[in-house]
Amino acid sequence: MSAPFLSIGHRGARGHAPENTLLSIDTGIRLGAHMVEIDVQRHPSGALLVIHDLRLERTTNGKGRVEECSLDYIRGLDAGADNRCRRWRKSWTWR
Repeated sequence: MSAPFLSIGHRGARGHAPENTLLSIDTGIRLGAHMVEIDVQRHPSGALLVIHDLRLERTTNGKGRVEECSLDYIRGLDAGADNRCRRWRKSWTWR
């Protein structure tokens, strides 16, 4: 008998929704993932941001290095499908 497998959503449900967004986390759960993995970076302000890349261009409508942009600027960016860049603490209070 084979052991049951564990399904983990990569950056939420990256292939189905913009990665590292609340939509992606929710989609991963709805698709049956047992867990979802997200990426967290510490901003120079001390805030923890849910974002993978060191630069903003690939996953948001912003430009520049995460560490060189203000927290207000980053929080106002669209991370896809009208999802804002989130602080880690806020990601866990979405329900």
